[in-house]
Amino acid sequence: MKLFIGVIILFSILHAQNYIFNNKQISLEQIKENIYRDENNKEVRLKNNFFIKMQVGKNIKQLAKKYDIDIIKKYSKQLYLVKSTSQNILDLIQQINDDANTLYAYPNFNKKIETR
Repeated sequence: MKLFIGVIILFSILHAQNYIFNNKQISLEQIKENIYRDENNKEVRLKNNFFIKMQVGKNIKQLAKKYDIDIIKKYSKQLYLVKSTSQNILDLIQQINDDANTLYAYPNFNKKIETR
């Protein structure tokens, strides 16, 4: 029984995708394409677009070319909504988040409003 539980835990760890935002590691387990389960066992849907905040004085166009992303909307001189066709959006977001030209990159979650 312990071996079975260990295999299940190992399997879930291998399928989990992590990204770091504000020095906090966030773990999401992929269930289906663009559908993940968070640490609280809630389903989270990711859109194929995400937010990028650039360092002051850095150019989003160079970053867009480097990572093959399209700029959808400019919110300020530093904050952008971008789109990607990447199959693994979380890995791409983490790569951009780790880039020295960005302050952060953050997924655009498709959240449902729940009524009580």
